[in-house]
Amino acid sequence: MERAESYSISALRGPSFICAWASVPASSYRVHRTGTSLESRTLFVFANAGQVHVGVDGRTVPLARGEVSAVASGSSTIELVAAGERTEVILFSIDLPVAGRGDSGSPVEGIKRLVDPTLNTFVFTACYGLAQAPAPVSKATADTLEHAAATLARGLLARMAHLQEPDLYLASLRHIRLHAADANLTPVSLADRFKVSPRKLQLRYNQEGDTVVSAIRRSRAVIAHSIWKQDPSLAASMIASRSGFASARGLRRALAEFPD
Repeated sequence: MERAESYSISALRGPSFICAWASVPASSYRVHRTGTSLESRTLFVFANAGQVHVGVDGRTVPLARGEVSAVASGSSTIELVAAGERTEVILFSIDLPVAGRGDSGSPVEGIKRLVDPTLNTFVFTACYGLAQAPAPVSKATADTLEHAAATLARGLLARMAHLQEPDLYLASLRHIRLHAADANLTPVSLADRFKVSPRKLQLRYNQEGDTVVSAIRRSRAVIAHSIWKQDPSLAASMIASRSGFASARGLRRALAEFPD
């Protein structure tokens, strides 16, 4: 920049997420994720005023007010350009416990524009609150914020699995891998999500030598392993709650059934 300009920035950092709000003049930034903990994180970029250009691997997505982009985990360099005299943006970076990361179950590939304005506005407001909040004063509060941040991220990605994959088995499996931590996810709610009967959904799983119940339990076990690895001090009841199990007993039985 040719002259000094004012910046306003606030942020909150947790063990698995960073949520930052910034009001900046026309400027550009480059984030290198290679060799850092950011490699495993999904980055959400919200535009609230002005215009933001998000670039990854040679592709650039312009964001107007109310629009959001999701940038997949990986070692890419991310370029952010704030256009206009004043740009307001939220950056929400999170290591989201998702079953099946790194294969076809990954919720994001490359860079995606998320176009649901109602959901975008709701999550922007929640992330703005996170970015403005003081640091938690207790571990219980920190755990609550971690869980809330993961819920916000899953909310943003809620429709992607259904829209990107036409095959019922693969689409529903992607949905399970993303939303297994939701205790309300059941074979019936999953069938309703994809507008088929539970019997039709199960018949499609039978063709793959799988069951809906097993897929949900398997994905919850993977998420539980991930959460436990991040914080071994967490109580089994807390792990169970954050990975979708109804009880610590159910968690232990699933971990014994799916040890890896």
